[in-house]
Amino acid sequence: AVAAAPAVAPAATQGEAAAAAASPEEAPEEPVSKAAEDAKDAAADADVAAVAAGAKGAAAAGAGGAEAAPEAAAADADTGLPPKPQTAAAGSAADVPRFYTPGQGGRGRGQPIADETLENKLDLIVEVWRATNAGRPAESTPEKQTPPVAKSAGGARAPTPPAGYEWCEGVCVKTADMDIGLRVEQFAAVAKTLCGFPSFFAAPLFRRIRKLFPDESKADSASKEAEGKSESKGASESKGDRPYGDEDEGEIKLRTFFKFWRTEMQPYDHCDRFFRLVKQVGAPGIVKSDFLPFMEELLAFHPGLAFLESTPEFQEKYARTVIARIFYILDPLNRQTITQRALRRSNLLTAFHTVDMEEDINLVNDYFSYEHFYVLYCKFWELDKDHDFLLSREDLTPLGGHALTNAILDRIFEQPGRPFEAQDSEGRMGYEDFICLLLSEEDKTNEVSLAYWFRTIDLDGDGTIQTWEMRHFYGEQMQRMEDLNCEVVPFEDVLCQMADLLQPEVDGVFRFEDFINPQRVRLTGVFFSVLFNLSKFTAFEQRDPFVVKQQQDPGFTAWDRYAQIEYARLALEEEAQEDDVSLEADDRGWGGDDDDEGTSAESPF
Repeated sequence: AVAAAPAVAPAATQGEAAAAAASPEEAPEEPVSKAAEDAKDAAADADVAAVAAGAKGAAAAGAGGAEAAPEAAAADADTGLPPKPQTAAAGSAADVPRFYTPGQGGRGRGQPIADETLENKLDLIVEVWRATNAGRPAESTPEKQTPPVAKSAGGARAPTPPAGYEWCEGVCVKTADMDIGLRVEQFAAVAKTLCGFPSFFAAPLFRRIRKLFPDESKADSASKEAEGKSESKGASESKGDRPYGDEDEGEIKLRTFFKFWRTEMQPYDHCDRFFRLVKQVGAPGIVKSDFLPFMEELLAFHPGLAFLESTPEFQEKYARTVIARIFYILDPLNRQTITQRALRRSNLLTAFHTVDMEEDINLVNDYFSYEHFYVLYCKFWELDKDHDFLLSREDLTPLGGHALTNAILDRIFEQPGRPFEAQDSEGRMGYEDFICLLLSEEDKTNEVSLAYWFRTIDLDGDGTIQTWEMRHFYGEQMQRMEDLNCEVVPFEDVLCQMADLLQPEVDGVFRFEDFINPQRVRLTGVFFSVLFNLSKFTAFEQRDPFVVKQQQDPGFTAWDRYAQIEYARLALEEEAQEDDVSLEADDRGWGGDDDDEGTSAESPF
């Protein structure tokens, strides 16, 4: 039997049916008023449980349409339903808001891919299974499967298959093909060619199928052991040990994959497939530990990370850094979970595919760059003098050459911008917390970092930054200018400059919307640097307009530029330390091979 697509919320369906029964006329395909658009957006943003409240929700949506068309609303006042559309003879159509149905696309919810049903993908699936089992590339034009592969319309009982064929999930395939099993090391083509995942998703995909269909997997494993097969270990076992134990053992037969495709692939788009694969079965969202198996596979197989194989402790640090960067963007309030909507609005899927195809890991600036990891880790290592992986307020003071004021340091450790992940009784920040801070400090051109600093400066938490809050932070900046014998910029001049930059609706009252205006979002971050970072304030005052224009490349962020400069500086320092060690060895008459590399005792690598 063909597995059904996910059911629509029953109450919502009943409410829609009731509205249709009471109003047989057809509603316009598109809502024509702003009120109707607002009603649709509000329904889409609401929690699914609230939306599924049924007829009451439909009536509330109808009320929004009634305000736009009072005459039509009055005609239906007794029914409490959305106003009926006027006839064409009346000269105009009434505003009828769309009835929202969960799972029907938009606002973080995808739709099935029309041409990726099991019936449409059958030929390719069978060809990939055959080719992978035979150790050859799959044909671009696979052989057509006969007899007809789909059940008759209306769910009628399938006819008896010919000899050598069998039905499974509504398709008829050769029994010999159904019995083909693939091991975990053979699953890369399944992940990439069939499912559209990166190739290093092969092992996690294999484990997920085994978890969803344990009976078939156990039967396959038992059969394999009974036959006493001696299998060569593939790429997935190159890591030495097998931390997942039996989850990586055995085979997955084609008939099992058909069941997986029907239930986990066919009803969803690419974003939903990724979301459902990464998160735990039944979980509402993705947590940090969910990414670890995928990072392990990336570290095991990516050529740009092969040099880390001999230092597993830094493999773990790299994985933590990548995951922290992902959650910094997709979970800015540190709620410890990534929602389906946040994933859909991000570029994470694109980044995973890019790192899968790009051999130079440092060309993938989003999340995965090793150079970015090196800069983040070394910066943390320099500040963490006792190397307990926790930073106190005093530890953080030297950051950026003591660039941050005491007022902003105090505020950071009050954690309004982002709650610390480190559960420390003394309120210190951990490595992941430092990553979020440094990313926010060095790149104030994106919505996540702007929101971080907006919450930090908003002392009373009223959603606005007012003149008194700006004075609170800028006072220390003025004192610093005076101590350094610099020209002191009066607060009134700064306030005037920032008002010209942000153009608030109310003088002296800045809302977050003023900072993320698309026309000036790449410049508004200077507002925060002026208040608490004297180095960046001075750089802004002395800026070259031509350089500023060159730096407004959307493909190369302020963080990318900072990391590039810092990595070059750290590399020069490392080379200088190695040269010093080599010279010291020569002076003392120590011998050594030319290929030996000196390392600093203070270096984390």
